Amino acid sequence: MKKTITILGFLVTIIGYAQVTEIKYLDKILPESVVNALIIQKSANEIYNKSLNWVKESYKNPSEVIKTTIENEMIRFEGIKADGVSSKVLGSKMFYSVKYTISLYFKDNKYKFEINSVDYAISTPGANTDLKNITYCYKNSGEIRGLYSYVPTDIESLLTTLTPLFIFTLKKNLRKKKNGN
Repeated sequence: MKKTITILGFLVTIIGYAQVTEIKYLDKILPESVVNALIIQKSANEIYNKSLNWVKESYKNPSEVIKTTIENEMIRFEGIKADGVSSKVLGSKMFYSVKYTISLYFKDNKYKFEINSVDYAISTPGANTDLKNITYCYKNSGEIRGLYSYVPTDIESLLTTLTPLFIFTLKKNLRKKKNGN
């Protein structure tokens, strides 16, 4: 019994501090929280400031991109990726912009990367523009509809490349400060 409890405690600890490096749809829905990383011996203030700098450096108009900030607690920003998703239309590949909203939450020694929304940037009246829940991209049989065949991999790729960029830049900035650069 003690051995089972010890193993469960160990697994919970590992899972609790695991970093997600690849974002995948789970049953055709994106996970709410995609990164909960452990950053040893860094205050919420320091992680917040480095994250804010990352957003400011990564976007052309950061004042328009940043939607909400609560100092040392959270940042919410919105981005648009031109040609972020493609569809197969009459045998041709068509590209569409993707609009996403991401929230970053901070505590001492860790942060949380949360996907609030992922949508087609230009909507057609009556069309489903949600890319966070893509059940509409599939037939009742579970087979993906031809028009949407690229959607899951395009969105997973977009968000996966965004996430490591954030993690790498944050770690690099924290390392620079530690080394005095």
